[in-house]
This record gives sequence, C-alpha cells and structure tokens, in this order.
Amino acid sequence: MPLETWQEQLRRGSLDLAILLTVSAGPRYGLAIIQHLEAFTDLVITEGTIYPILGRLTRDGLLAAEWVEGEAPHARKYYRLTRTGVKRLSKNWMLRASVGWSSFRQHLEPESIQNPNNLWNWGGQNDGGGLASAVSPKDNVWLNAGWQFNLNGLYQGPWGLTLGTNLYGRQGNPRPYKVDVVTHDVAGSEWSLLIDAMDTYRYPNVYQLDLRLQKTLQIGPITVTPAIELFNAVNSNTLLNSAPLTGTYDVGQYRPKAFGIFEPDDFFDDIIEIQSPRIVRLGIQVSF
Repeated sequence: MPLETWQEQLRRGSLDLAILLTVSAGPRYGLAIIQHLEAFTDLVITEGTIYPILGRLTRDGLLAAEWVEGEAPHARKYYRLTRTGVKRLSKNWMLRASVGWSSFRQHLEPESIQNPNNLWNWGGQNDGGGLASAVSPKDNVWLNAGWQFNLNGLYQGPWGLTLGTNLYGRQGNPRPYKVDVVTHDVAGSEWSLLIDAMDTYRYPNVYQLDLRLQKTLQIGPITVTPAIELFNAVNSNTLLNSAPLTGTYDVGQYRPKAFGIFEPDDFFDDIIEIQSPRIVRLGIQVSF
C-alpha cells in the first residue's frame, strides 16, 4: 500500500474513533463535535469534512441521528452512539455490571408514641433498628432485599451473529409469618400479629439468566434482524410468595381465665407465586 494511502486510512480511522468517543459521553450536534475535537485533540477538521463522516457512520449503524428543535433558531441534528457503535469501541464486545446494597432500618426516639403490639400489617415492631419494609401491590409481599446485582454483556461474533446475556440476582424478600388474634373486646377487634421480627425468615434468593441471539441480514435497502430470546434459561422456580397465616387464636369470650383456642390455617405456607418458567420468544425486525 502506498504511503499516502496508508496515511489517509490512518487519518480516517483516527477521525472515526475520535467522533465515536466524542458522542459516547452523550448526544452532540455537528458543530459541537468539531468544537470538542478542537479543544481536546490536535485533529484539524472542518464542517465539510465531518458531515460526510457522520453520514457514513450513521449509514454503518454506528451512530443514530435525530433532529431537535426549540434550542436554536433552526433545528439541529444530534448524533448518538448506537449499540453497534458501543461494540465497535469495545472490539465487538461489551460488559456492564451494577451492584446495590441497602440496610433500611427504623429507629424511634424514646418519646415516640407507638403501638406496642407486633402488628403484621404495619411491618412489625421496628423500634431499636428493626427492618423497615415497603409493601408491594401484591398481597403478602414485603419488599426489602439487602443486596442485588445485574450483569449484562454483548458479543458480536462472526457471520453477523450477536449474542446478548443478562444475569440478575437479589436477596429474597422478607417472609413474615403471622397469627390472627380474635380478642372479643368491646370494639370486636381482630389483629394480625407478626411472628418474630420482619426479617427473621426470608424467601430464597432470586437469580435469573436471560439470553438473546440475533443476526442482521442486509437485503438491498432493507435490513432484516431475526432474533431468538430465552428468559430464565436455567428454568429456576424460586418461591416468591406463600400464604403467611399460621392460624387463628381465639382468646375466648366467656372464659376469661381459661386458655384460648388456636386453630391452624389449612392454607398455611401454600405457594402463591413462583418465578416465571423458562420462556422462548422469537422475533423479527425489519428496517427500510
């Protein structure tokens, strides 16, 4: 290859990379890209040079363009990095991870007025650093996972195949058991009392692995992308919700000095919800 051709290819590759890196931090319009490159590199680039490159990178699927109005007298075309562009920057693969940890506790001051009973529907007696739990719209589900993580990756292999994966995990939510108490007081009160602390018992930890395989086909001006997705690939059937009522305790209306009667609940610990089973989904995307 002649030296001049090699130098031109090197410069073209450097410009491509510099532009991709510039928009990787967030969408930018053409002039803003030029200003960024002039401020942070020694590349010399003009509007007549950059717009053909932006057009080519957009056609190659590395950038996506969108017109934005209202922030200037005329509309501006913003360019952002696509998933393909991210993979190009990372040599055909990418990997991201996030981890979360929480310790949501409740502390009450000595002068606080509180119900001394360990009420189930109020999340228990949380004085002294007890677990503070949020209530889910689902019955019997209390939300408080102390840790969770999410790991996802993408690999662009040969023959135009792209493999994506996502692994999610979290600590099991609290599994608070309860007993219903019939008091026969003047108000006719019936209370649901929490057995022990809110987080004494927990559901099993939850893990889920999802996979996606796709291939992009170019048929003239039409792009066809068939894909197959596999959710919960290991087919985990983790328990998520079960009946928490152990039974009913009746203190007895006419036997104030006698022991009450406990009647076990026939549905105690019955399964209400488990993790969704393995699901396969086929799809196809057509762009033109």
